Parts: sequence; C-alpha cells; structure tokens
Amino acid sequence: MLKNKLKNLALAVLLALSGMGQAYAAQEFLPVSDVQEGMHGYAKTVVHGRQIDTFDVEVLGILKHKGASGGDLVLVKVSGPVIDKTNGIAQGMSGSPVYINGKLLGAISYGFPQSNGRIGMVTPISDMIRLWTINDTDQNTSDHPDTNGFVALDTPLMAEGYTGSGMEFLAKKMKEFNMVPYSSVSVQNDDAPYPLEAGGSVAATLVTGDLRLGAVGTVTYVDGNHMIAFGHPFLDKGSSGYFMHNAYILTIVPSQNIPFKLGSVGAEIGVVNQDRGAGISGVSGITPDSVRLHANVLDLDLNRSTDFNVRMIQNESMLPALTATSAYNAISRTMDRKGQGTVTVNYTLFPKDLNKKTFTRSNMFWSSNEAAEKSVDEIYNVVKLLEQNRFEKYELRDINVDMKVTSERKTAQLLDASAYPMVVSPGDTIYIRVRLQPYRGEVFYKEMSFTVPADQPLGDMILEIRGGGVIPLPYLLQQQQYNLTDEVLDRVRVYKDFNDLFDKLQKEDQNNQIVAEILDPSVSTINNKTSSSKTKAEITDRDDSDVPDYLKGRKGNSADHGDMSKETAKSSVLTDYVIYGDGQFTFKVTTPEDRDRKLKVLIKNSKEKGFEKERSTMNATDLYFLNDVQYAFLIGRQSNAELCQVSCHVLIQYHAKSIDVEWLRAAWQALAARHIVLQTRIFSDGAVSFAEHHTADSFFRYQDFTGESDPEACGKAYLAKLESRQMDLEHGELAVLHLLHMDASHDQLILETDCAAFDITSAQIFLQDLARLYAGVDLPELPAAFHPYENDALPRPSRAKKAEDRQYWMEKIQHMEGTPFQEQAAVGTLSVPASYSSHSAVLPTEQVAFLERFAADAATNLQMVLLTLFVRAIAKTVQKEQFLLNIPVLDRSNVDAAYRDTAADYTVILMFAVDHATEQDFRAQLCALSKQYQEDLAHASFSGINVQQRLAEARQQTVINGNVTFSSHIDRDLADPVIRQCFGTCCGVHTETPNVVMDGEFFRVNGSILMNLVTPDQYLPIQTEETLLAYMLEEVNMLADYENQ
Repeated sequence: MLKNKLKNLALAVLLALSGMGQAYAAQEFLPVSDVQEGMHGYAKTVVHGRQIDTFDVEVLGILKHKGASGGDLVLVKVSGPVIDKTNGIAQGMSGSPVYINGKLLGAISYGFPQSNGRIGMVTPISDMIRLWTINDTDQNTSDHPDTNGFVALDTPLMAEGYTGSGMEFLAKKMKEFNMVPYSSVSVQNDDAPYPLEAGGSVAATLVTGDLRLGAVGTVTYVDGNHMIAFGHPFLDKGSSGYFMHNAYILTIVPSQNIPFKLGSVGAEIGVVNQDRGAGISGVSGITPDSVRLHANVLDLDLNRSTDFNVRMIQNESMLPALTATSAYNAISRTMDRKGQGTVTVNYTLFPKDLNKKTFTRSNMFWSSNEAAEKSVDEIYNVVKLLEQNRFEKYELRDINVDMKVTSERKTAQLLDASAYPMVVSPGDTIYIRVRLQPYRGEVFYKEMSFTVPADQPLGDMILEIRGGGVIPLPYLLQQQQYNLTDEVLDRVRVYKDFNDLFDKLQKEDQNNQIVAEILDPSVSTINNKTSSSKTKAEITDRDDSDVPDYLKGRKGNSADHGDMSKETAKSSVLTDYVIYGDGQFTFKVTTPEDRDRKLKVLIKNSKEKGFEKERSTMNATDLYFLNDVQYAFLIGRQSNAELCQVSCHVLIQYHAKSIDVEWLRAAWQALAARHIVLQTRIFSDGAVSFAEHHTADSFFRYQDFTGESDPEACGKAYLAKLESRQMDLEHGELAVLHLLHMDASHDQLILETDCAAFDITSAQIFLQDLARLYAGVDLPELPAAFHPYENDALPRPSRAKKAEDRQYWMEKIQHMEGTPFQEQAAVGTLSVPASYSSHSAVLPTEQVAFLERFAADAATNLQMVLLTLFVRAIAKTVQKEQFLLNIPVLDRSNVDAAYRDTAADYTVILMFAVDHATEQDFRAQLCALSKQYQEDLAHASFSGINVQQRLAEARQQTVINGNVTFSSHIDRDLADPVIRQCFGTCCGVHTETPNVVMDGEFFRVNGSILMNLVTPDQYLPIQTEETLLAYMLEEVNMLADYENQ
C-alpha cells in the first residue's frame, strides 16, 4: 500500500515538473476505485472520414490485476447505433476513450470474441498516462496485461502504394511480426496535417514516403503536443520511434471474426515514442530517427526507369523486412508484371555512425517465376546480419539500391575448363580458361588465374571451378551425409568479430562470377585414381537457384573440419550471366625443382605427340582453291595498280623476359601440327595444296643480338625488313615466328602472318595456343574432319536466300556514295609497292568498361560503339555526311561453335554505307548504325567483294579506290593472362592491306583497346591520322563526362 502511494506521489511530482498538471485538470479522470457495476457512459470513435461518433458503454465489473504492470481492467458492454453499424467492437477502435459522468475512464482495448463484439475491456487512463513519464531509452517491456480469454483489438495495418504482388510479399514478411496488412488508398488532402483529438484516428507508421505502412487506431487523450492511444501495445517495442500520422477512415469492413476499420494513412505529424502494454504515446512536431531508402529501377525491356523514395523506422528487428518489401515494391512497380527475369542489383548501406565503413555490394539474379522476390532476398539477409549482429551496433541512415531488370534469361552453364600448369609450387599462378554456354546463346570463353597459397602443403590440391552462386557438389553431398540442417549450418559458421562478418558479407561470391577455390580433399568427388595431368574440369550440370543464399560458399560444414572462420584461397572473374555448374581439377603441388623437371617432360611429350598426330584428310596430291576474300588479297599482292603489290601482312610484337628457345621451338612445332592450315602452300593462281614435306623449323627464326654494340638498333632494323617484305606463300610461308634475343633478360617475340590463308582471328588463336603449349598444356582436340579451305563451319544459304541478298545489295548500290578520302588522297603519287605507317592510341580499361556499359544500356555491343566513334571521327575530319566503309566481319558469331578455335578464313566483307554521320547525337547514331549493321550482315551471302565489283562497274572503274576499313578484333585479347605470363607485353601491331588507304584496326590488349590507324606513307594530308584519333578520344571523354553529370 505504501509502495503504491509513493509511486503515485512520484508520478504527480513528474507531471508537475513537466508542466502538465494543469492540463490534466482540464479533463477529469475517473479512478478505477470509483467504478461501480452498472455505471453507464459513452465512448468516442470514428467510423467514417474524420467524424467522431459515440456509442453506449455499461460497466459489467472490474478484473483485478489483469492490466499493465499489475493494474486492473474494466469489463464493459457496448451498444447503440454505431455498434450495430459496425457489428460490434471493430479492430481500429482500440484506444476509443470511455467517459463516465464526464470523466475519462480509459480506452477500449480488448475484446471478448464469444460476445459477438459487444463485450470488451478498458485499459484505465491512469495506466496509459504513465507512458509520458518513461524515459525514451528505457526498453523494459515487461508490463504486459494478463488478458487470458480476451484478445487485443488488433490495429489494422494499412498499406498504401503497394502493387498487388507487393502486397503478397509484404504479407509474407509481416507474418514474422504477427501482422496482417490490408491494401488501402490515399484520399484527397491526405497530406494536409490536422490536430489530434480524443476519439479521432491516428496511425503509428513504419514506412512513409512513396509507400505508407501504418497501424490505424484511436486517440485516447491529447494534452498539448502529447497524445496516448490504442490502450494496448502495437508491436510492444518499448521505447520506439515510429512515424506518427493522421488517419482517415474509409469504411468498416465486416468479418466473420472481428470487423476492422479500413483507413488511409495521412500526413506525418510527429513521433510515436512509446509502445508498451498500456498503449502507445506520441509527440507532435518531432521527426523520428529513420532510415532513408532510395531505389532506382530500370526495366531494360520497356526502357522505363522509376525513382523510389521511402523512410523507414530505425528498428533493427523490423528494418530487414521493411527494406526488402520496399525494394520489392520498387522493382514490382517498374516491371508491372510477375514471372521470370534477370535482375542486376547494386546496393550501398550507409551507417549512421560516420566512423563506420559503408557496405557496398553487387549481384545478379535469375528466377523462372519470381524475379522481383529473388532480387531482394539478399538485401534482406545482409541488412539483418549487419543490424542484428552480436558484436556491435551498426545502425543505418541511408540505403541506395540500383536495379536493372529484363525478362531475358541471362544464365550460362559451365561446360568445361582447362588449366595449366598442372604441376605447381606454392606461390605459382595457375591459368584457367572456362568454356560457357549461355542460354540460347553462343559458346564463349572466360579466362582467370589462381595463385597457389604460399603455405599450400605439397601433394594433391583440388581446385573447384564453379558459378558464384553454386554450392560445390561435394559439400551438398556431405550435408546430406551428416543430415546438417540450415539451422545447424548457421550455428557452426563462425565470425571472429564485426570486421570479419562485414568483410565476408561484402566479399561473398556473386552469382555472375566464376569462382576458383581450393576444396577440402576429404569431401571431393574426384576419383583418387584420377591422373593429375588431367587439364579438363568435368562440369556438373546443376541448377542451384533454389539453394538458400546464406549457404552459398559454405566450407567444411561438419564439426571435425576445423575453424570455419579461416578463409579459403579463391579467385573470381565477373561475367554478364548468372553462372551454373561446377567441376574440379587435381593439381600436383611440388617443390620448384620437381615442378621444373616435370614440366620439361610434359613439353617433350607434347612435341612428340604433335608430330605423331594425323595431318587430317588433306592429301598432298589434292588441289583446293581460295575463297573470294582470300583471292582478292592474293591479287592485291600481284597487281601493279596503286596501293597494291602489298600482301595482307600482320606483325604482332611482344617485349618478353628471357624465353627458353628450345621450349618455344617445341611449342611452335606442336602448333604447326595442330593447325592443318599451317601445313599448306598457296600458288599464284589461287590453288592450294598440302605441303608434303612441311617442317615447322623452317618458319622458326632465332636471332641473337647480344654480341652487337646496339642490340636495340638491330632489333628495329630487323623489324623494318619484316614490315616491307612479302612472305613466300608457294613454299608454305604462311606464318613465321621470330625470336630476337636482345640481352640476358630481354627478348622480343614477333608473330608474322599472311592472311591470304586465314583471318587475323586465326593469328590471335595461334598466339593463345602457342602460349599454352609453351606452358606444357594439352589443348582440347580440334574437329577431326576439319578442312581449312572446304569446311561446313559457315551456314550454307539457299538459292532463294542468295537471290534475295543479291537484290538487297543491288538496290543499295544505287545510293552508295564514294569512299571518305577519295578527294584528299594523293592519287598517282605513290611508288609501287607503298610503305606503311601505324598511328595508335589506347583506350584504358576504365574507359573500355564505361563504353561496354554504355553499349549495354543501348542494347548493343562494344564493337558498335567503336564503329560509331570511327564513323563520327571520319565525318568530322573530311567534312562529309555520307561515305562508304569496308567492314571485315571477324567475330565468328556466324561460325559453328565447334570450329571457332580453328584456323581458317571466316571473314565476311560488308560494304557499309554511312549516312548522316554527325547529324544525330551519339546514342541515336549508335543505335542506327547497329541496326544497319545487323541488316547488312543478314544479307551477307552476297559478298562485299561482289558489291565492290558491281559498284566499280556502275562507276566505270576497274576497282573502288581509297577504301577505308573498320576491323574489330576485340573478342580475343592479344595479352591475355597466359600470353602475358609466357611472352610478356604486347608492344605493337603492324598490318598492311592491299587497295586500302586507311585500315582502322581495333585490338583488345590486356583489357584496354588499342586503336591502330595504318596508312600508306605520304598518301593522306599531314596529321590526318592524329586528327582522327584525337576526335575519337575526345568523344569518349565527352560521353564519360556527360554520364558522370
């Protein structure tokens, strides 16, 4: 008794000190001790709009010690027209103030379901008013009412702005908090604030902005800017920080269980700062602490983007669900559909504490039935792990999410992989080439490297190659073996501290990565009898899209596998696809001495194997003939016309560290044995035969300049001779490898080819294969029946298609303009043969990455971006809007996948008519040129050589003079990791082409783009080439600046 008196005295003192004592006097309270059975009064609530109505209340009795903090509850019976209209006490009436004899008793808060909604309980105002005296930092929520047999009048959760599927997803996430959301709408003047009053409606809101999510109830009492409501807890969070909003009641929704108020969440007016057993309290005019979410979603199919902004309450248990449902609705609203799709997500979490690290991550998701939900699951898990971590507080202030979505299925299956060397030492680098098959797309390759850990034990090392979202099959099998549930796996995963948790989450594998990592040998599925010389990874065709995200990348899940917090050595490379499948290699880890000895044995075996191999079905007595492109190059070598007596000559040069001459010679011999085209010879009339006594050594040239006084000058002179010579095709000199030994640690390697027999892509293949053979790798077999001059790799058009394509080009010829430089060129001034010079510029990897993103946004590719740059630079230089380009198509997209690594000539020539070269902005012209390129390519069975001949005839010329070519060689890298490791840095490319006044060559070199303009000396006005390159670089910089703005 004395304790209660002291408590009431303390409450009175607190109220007096807070300046509220006089306000309370304005509305008298009825103590529970004065309440008698049979008393009558009334209650106030809203059943439509903002109009406050009343209903009758009769006291049935007192329930002792059933209320908050052991207080009492008052049992009442309700009646009257309002109750008849609402079919009893409705959800949302909680907080309705009850008055007896003009005094405030408390708030309707609990119902008795068996009473048809006519019996309820009242929380006394004396218990509710205590909410104003609690410190906002006090999280004690132990004052729960004892309401056995009664149920709290749930406060309906109104959701505004959510799509249909967004509501379904919201309902799923709110189950965790025992809340059921109802879809609502906003009303006119919803955002106009108005003062709260007893019996009026109020919303305790969790999300506000473009979405609103709040519980609608009734205000019990207002004093100044303070209010109390509900009469029972909302989420029972103690000191809270919900948004406080006005509310508008649309109607009462009947229900077989308990009817409820359907309302609209109105203007934000303050903060709900307490949520406890006796109800909620709030303060008007104060903005609560919150987390801002900004989402930008781009639908690539509709070319439509949406910006989306909400604020969410700062509550670590609810924030993950609120973030996920808000982000889901952003993508759902933009897509305006359900179903399959690929989503690329980039998101950043900004901590409230500016001294803590910002979390940034990207990922890519594919789903066959629910792309939106799949894309936000990871964000949900990451926010939950960071906000609820056991180490330290990590409160967020902002979340930025960028998404790109398409209905296109952007997945790829790992088919197989090759790796080298298979014998390694700790610290060595392993080079891996992965072959992938996109869904309904063409096979492509991705290269990556892996460094053997310095502390790797000697013996077998098992390396897993997998998609970033794929759990290695051995671990899935182990999980089944030990019956490890997801919950058990969560418990055994160990984080040392918050930084460890943060870093591991940020570095978690991405679904669009290819990952190489060491597997625990105790769980590998590789047969122990498998030879370590195996260089192909067997890829398992599995789709792990339904595996929980938090399981991805689990290592050694059973208890006897040691400390799971230890990081496994791994490397990864990004792709444009969600990657499925995995496979394994076994490597031998030895000492450096044993490694070198075993590699030399592999090289020797490779050499012997190469010469024992069958030479193919080509016979020495058979004759074959060049195609029209090859024959045009051959005629160009022989003609006395200007810009002729020049072969299609290519030199690719490398600065290398010391190269082992004998290893290189053996690799060159194995390359010649591998590619049958290198064993042929070409006669002056275009006939081709097999060189019966061909020896690769004849075309391997070694020069030692170490004894010369100026080795560099000797090297330059040697290169100059190569640039001006014609190769001896009749004696099989189609490709020659030159090794120049400059000093003890410096060599130069030059691959020289004549493209009368094969395209430049073949020269790139030679370099890739040569580097791998030099490293001792067994390359995959090429098609056994492949014939470089008569093969079925290219599609065979029907007669009708050929006729259609011929008509297409004959119509275009009538409107074709001349070549760009035909007026500027110094015709008739050159000696025959001409000498050529190269002018170069480089687009660094950062700019290349930007241009690839720019191309993807325009639904095209990097080759088309480079063509657009080239076209616009020419137009500015020569001041022409219409001109003709010669485009050799070299990407092999039209070649059967089995033949794409063979050496042959698959070139398709397009005569490309440029129109309105600079009259459009860059993006518009890029799209226009891309469309034209695809249309022209679709009619390419009528060769560009034929188009040139018909065009020359129409103009009464022998040939088309002043040809300018655009040649893109960016599908393969001249300095991929293997080539760089074996042969060093690519330092130059020199090309010559007959009857061409400018050859625009674009190569990929170590991720950058080498732009090479090759022209005959003294043929074009001075500085033409430099001007062109400057225009291209300037345009790239302008595009990047515009994008950044």
